[in-house]
This record gives sequence, C-alpha cells and structure tokens, in this order.
Amino acid sequence: MQALSGPFAERAALSLDAGCDVVLHCNGDQAEMEAVMVGTGALAGKALYRAHRAMMLRGAVEEADIAALEAELAEILG
Repeated sequence: MQALSGPFAERAALSLDAGCDVVLHCNGDQAEMEAVMVGTGALAGKALYRAHRAMMLRGAVEEADIAALEAELAEILG
C-alpha cells in the first residue's frame, strides 16, 4: 500500500500521532515489524482504555473445537 514513506519506526509513530490506536504490518518482514514495534511502543492511554473496554464488551470466549471446525471447513471446501 505504501501510503507513507520513510523509516518504518517513523511511519508507525506518525500513524499513532494521527489518531490510530494500533499499527498493523503484515508482510512478514521481521526487520520491518521490529521497526514498527519500536515506533509504536506499548499500548497506552486512551487506546489502552478502548482496548480493555472492547475486551469487556466481547464477553467470555469459548474454547474452539478445532476438529469440528476442520471438519466443517473440509465439508465447505468439498
């Protein structure tokens, strides 16, 4: 997508400064992901509050039956 330019740590920091709560980097390049981590630091402030609130609203999570889900996927895919 390359919407921003510059070092990944700087891009990540600028994204948070612009109001994003999280920054995703999903291409699998370990060095780039580590730079994003440096630029973002730990979740804090209002973003941390919103994350905790979302988790509370989500409620309890049931354990998934992996075998049943695999069987369902196999059935869907034929």
